[in-house]
Amino acid sequence: MIKFNLQKAFSSGRNTFALDLALEIEAGTFVAIRGKSGAGKSTLLRLIAGLTPPDSGEIEVGGSKWYQSEVKKSLSIQERNIGF
Repeated sequence: MIKFNLQKAFSSGRNTFALDLALEIEAGTFVAIRGKSGAGKSTLLRLIAGLTPPDSGEIEVGGSKWYQSEVKKSLSIQERNIGF
């Protein structure tokens, strides 16, 4: 199972964009991510893989906590063993 509840804010010039994502995916489930350009699809994958740090939230994969903002815990990219 993959569970995440993540928040990430971006700003460029006068524009601000905030991602607030929460999802629970059961093991063996096929999931597709779709949306318009700039909607945050790649950012979501980068957050889960550890390539982009979230502002807050948590990621849990298979019962293992990969990221917890409350206790400042974050597995390294190598420990996550994930790619896209």
